[in-house]
Amino acid sequence: MTKKILHLKNTDPYFNLATEEYILRNFKEDFFLLWQSENAVIIGKNQNAIAEINHPFVRKNNICVARRLSGGGTVFHDMGNINFSFIWNQSDANNFHSDDYNQIIINILEKLGIKLTTSSHHDILIGSRKITGSAEGISKGRILHHGTLLFNSCIENLKNAIETDLSKFTDKAISSRHSEVTNISDHIKSKINIDEFTDFLIENIRKEFSGTEFYELTEEDQKAIEKLRKEKYTQWDWIYGKSPGYRFKNEMEIKNGKITFSLTVKKGIIIDSQWHGDISETLSSELTAQLMNNRHNIYEIEKSLKSVEKQISRENISFQEFLNKFE
Repeated sequence: MTKKILHLKNTDPYFNLATEEYILRNFKEDFFLLWQSENAVIIGKNQNAIAEINHPFVRKNNICVARRLSGGGTVFHDMGNINFSFIWNQSDANNFHSDDYNQIIINILEKLGIKLTTSSHHDILIGSRKITGSAEGISKGRILHHGTLLFNSCIENLKNAIETDLSKFTDKAISSRHSEVTNISDHIKSKINIDEFTDFLIENIRKEFSGTEFYELTEEDQKAIEKLRKEKYTQWDWIYGKSPGYRFKNEMEIKNGKITFSLTVKKGIIIDSQWHGDISETLSSELTAQLMNNRHNIYEIEKSLKSVEKQISRENISFQEFLNKFE
């Protein structure tokens, strides 16, 4: 079967993730996609969105948060990396596994004069540093295998965006494995830019699989993808509400001592809270009532707790510092 190459020029992460799902579920041909995204943190299908992300940093730097269709850990996208997607039919004649897809990428990248290996977790490495991790999703005999190739990404932003304190969370979600990373551009002799790198990937995919054809999204495709983007990938219920249930706990030093608390969260909604330490029973009861059935979201929590702000202050608790403890 002829394989198709789709080079997406849209840099909206929600549109590109929706495109992957649309191609996976609505086509019979094998596809190879290449795409870039504006700054974004992309979590795996089975991850806790609150636990995996440094939310203050992400908000301050206008970084998108999205959830993808596949499993695996959290990744960071910016215009310095190239995302690749194999969307292929699985059959006895075409029974590829994670390492087989990765080997295609390795064969191409080694033409740039770099030596690559793979880890037990299907990462591609230069030395001991990762240049890509991969993940997979399956639908009706078709597989989505994708990863992000760090070409000249901002490593500092990558690290800051996913630097979190997982000790605050008790859940059954899949946690990310943080690895040392490096950019491909730092290891190749002939200096090329990211557009040239993209062309290089496309050229060599065409050499790897003879008879490939380019595909352009039709107007019908674009409308369907935009609908999926709007109704699923940009929605809070998908990004945060799909997180497995969890218990969030934190503590705060105050003038009169210390407060500890925990939140029980299901589908992103706070269903219970517990308060201990140097806090009055009246305030703890009021906090529990105000937080009930709210999203575990700093803006919604702030709005809900405005009615008890004066009461919080009377107990020598800084309202803003208190809010910060909810993430």
